[in-house]
Amino acid sequence: MTGSTTTPRPTRTYQRGDLDCLRAALASLLGLRLDETPDAEPGNGVLFDLWEAWARQRGLTLRLHEKDQLPVGREFWVAGVSVAVAGAMRAQAVGPAKFHAHNRHAVVMSYGELWHDPVGWDDPEHHRLMREAAEFAFGVTFDPLDVADEFDRACGALSGKTAPVGGLWAGAGDADDFTVETIGKTAQRTAVSDVDANTGRYAVSGVAPFAAQVVQVDLKHSAIFGISASGAPLAYQGVLARYTDVNNWLMATYSPAFESTTGATEDASVQVRKRVAGTVTTLANVDVTDSAYQSFHSIRLTVDAAGRWQVWLWRVGAAPVKVAGGSDSALATGGALASGKPGVYDAQTAGTANTRNYDNFMSFVPTADAAVFAGQSLEVRHNDTIREDSTGTYWGRPQSYRGSRFFLPPAGDDDLTSRVVVMARRNNIEEMAEANVTDSTTVQIAYVPRWLVAPRQ
Repeated sequence: MTGSTTTPRPTRTYQRGDLDCLRAALASLLGLRLDETPDAEPGNGVLFDLWEAWARQRGLTLRLHEKDQLPVGREFWVAGVSVAVAGAMRAQAVGPAKFHAHNRHAVVMSYGELWHDPVGWDDPEHHRLMREAAEFAFGVTFDPLDVADEFDRACGALSGKTAPVGGLWAGAGDADDFTVETIGKTAQRTAVSDVDANTGRYAVSGVAPFAAQVVQVDLKHSAIFGISASGAPLAYQGVLARYTDVNNWLMATYSPAFESTTGATEDASVQVRKRVAGTVTTLANVDVTDSAYQSFHSIRLTVDAAGRWQVWLWRVGAAPVKVAGGSDSALATGGALASGKPGVYDAQTAGTANTRNYDNFMSFVPTADAAVFAGQSLEVRHNDTIREDSTGTYWGRPQSYRGSRFFLPPAGDDDLTSRVVVMARRNNIEEMAEANVTDSTTVQIAYVPRWLVAPRQ
């Protein structure tokens, strides 16, 4: 997280509700209890200095801003609320959480600052949106977007239109293109009876090909499907990654529920497929309970330079749910799908009338993360777990930690020996293979007797 060191300090008095909201967001960010975050009495900007100094001690660079200190003319997207900064702030309820144009700066505002319009100030729903937005934005590092499109433009065919970020859209595959519709300002496709699951419509970003990618879009459909004679899903909606042409790509798609020829209901599903030189391979096919029938859901596909991929699906406004993950050599550096473009994919093999909508498309290069970065250290303590960042400059907590903290039991009267076994793995072995890894790991143990066990008399 970055920010100017010359940002002027706020002068107005903050109320207890403002502080509670910001403290809750800080606790959520770092995985702490509320009472583990620094408290302050309502007052002026001294509390900003207090929290920023406290964050620095944890290896974070955090800047807090008042609304009139934000860059004019830029737009920020946070959970459920769009805030346009143009002198005075305005806010409105919108779609999923996004963050635009502020290139890796964390923006933190109390809910009182976020909702500047006094109309409906006492509406509990407004307060909920404000708190969610503050909690989402507080201290989070965001990656700059390489592609972003909310499809908020003149109606017509998507191919040839220019995205706000990412250049011209191009189309391939089936001739029936996506169109931008006028009412909801989404990209939609209504074509039916596509030849097969892999011969639908490809909408490809105009950005230059790149390797590590996060690709995400919101999607929904308008129809409930009946019987599938083939036993296969009848529609596919999703995202493309590493796209080179219609014969070389990686894809994650959502398919609605349908009926089998026996009358049984087949659940909705998420598929991850790759196509290399025209040959399609299914990497995952997972049933899901969520339904995007008339309800926007987000699908997200990530793939890194080592060939590891993951996919999530969740209802817009809810927490992301990971569906599957794995690795494939074709997706790694030097593989057939080592890089490519992001995009959107749609296919429907059934003849049922069905409108498929897409909104809030984005793609970017993810920030590399690891439990232990190459050449750096991780400390598992009796009360915490911290690690060095990739440069060895800062210490901070990893994104998640499972298991107990580190304690050595006393030797006791039998003078027992404790054996400590450590293994650092490159992959999540529950999802992907880990072969031919020859990394060396050095382990050091330091301890101080705590005398928590009373000696016998």
